[in-house]
Amino acid sequence: MSLTYHAYTTNVVVMNLKKFQELKPEHQKAFYEALQEATVWERKLNRQYDVEALQKMKAAGVQIEENPDREAFKKIVADATADEYVKKFGKDVLERIKNTR
Repeated sequence: MSLTYHAYTTNVVVMNLKKFQELKPEHQKAFYEALQEATVWERKLNRQYDVEALQKMKAAGVQIEENPDREAFKKIVADATADEYVKKFGKDVLERIKNTR
């Protein structure tokens, strides 16, 4: 297994905008603050789980490549992945994603 770090799964919190706007400002603020705190906690927990999972895989005999050539990996998959995104979501969506970097 190669640690390419090419993907990260996120968790999304969704709330009806009208209901959110009906909250008192101090409750909106508390909501945002709780989300920021939960985000930090979730990322820390996720890193901990990654470390534990890697340890278990190594103990089971899985060969782990911790420093693969990420640029070579990117060259192989980037264009094909981009083509699939464009087919499914349109070029403008892909450009907006690229512009977030």
